[in-house]
Amino acid sequence: MDNQSDIAAPGTSRRRDTGFPLLEVRDLGKKYNSSRESIVAIESVSVNLAQGEFLSIVGPSGCGKSTLLKIIAGLSTATSGSIRLNGSEVVRPGPDLGFVFQGDALLPWRTIRQNVALGLEISGRHREAARIRTDEMLRLVGLAEFGDRFPVELSGGMRQRANLARGLALDPPVLLMDEPFAALDAQTREIMQTELLKIWRQNKKSVIFITHQIEEAVFLSDRIILMSARPGRIIGDFIVPIERPRSSAVRFSNEFRELNREIWQQLRDEVTRANDQSKAATLKGSQSTGWGLRTRRR
Repeated sequence: MDNQSDIAAPGTSRRRDTGFPLLEVRDLGKKYNSSRESIVAIESVSVNLAQGEFLSIVGPSGCGKSTLLKIIAGLSTATSGSIRLNGSEVVRPGPDLGFVFQGDALLPWRTIRQNVALGLEISGRHREAARIRTDEMLRLVGLAEFGDRFPVELSGGMRQRANLARGLALDPPVLLMDEPFAALDAQTREIMQTELLKIWRQNKKSVIFITHQIEEAVFLSDRIILMSARPGRIIGDFIVPIERPRSSAVRFSNEFRELNREIWQQLRDEVTRANDQSKAATLKGSQSTGWGLRTRRR
């Protein structure tokens, strides 16, 4: 995979031409309307995803990262703009776009094997073909010996492996991952990041990965998109100049630390702005419901 880019001045984005895109997002916008107000979640978002590229999206809380991902997956509709996969417009969920949720979202009454096979069953895959594919995915994520267990019997990291296996089972060309490791403790999260890279090297799927952690994005990605506070816009596009394959040791390299610093410098003001928006919304809500602070008169 091409990890080359032009050298950018400190504090500016590193960009690359990915050629003909596998996935093309153009001028995407999303507005939520209510009786009280309209909220623009994302505005004029355009991004390409190349074949085999691992792209992460980072931004402050509430900037529309998950909203963007759900629109790309066909799980939500955009107010404006378009999404094309291999030249065809995306208007609904389909087998070409796998989705891995924040929580493992496993059905507790089904075994791990049955959970992984769920999408194959829904798509009408022949039973024997589905069994072979399911067992292949369980081996890929290191759960071959746990297929007959129920989710409650597995650790958080193991359940997320099962969640990933389910997302890969239909062999989608694009895998969309919405903060899949957010609920894990720090040690398990780091292990899962390394495991994800091993799985990705074998499959070479095109991935869009949502995360709040800059370090996670740098470790996993070929490229990182930075979004602003609401309304979410793209304000940075960074190439990760770290060779693959990667081990945990790259976290201590100068390149890794420098890119972390560069992205954080650009993100810091957006995080502050997002926090201010959240405080203002909380104050407005308390005032509108009559629960705001009142000064007592004597």
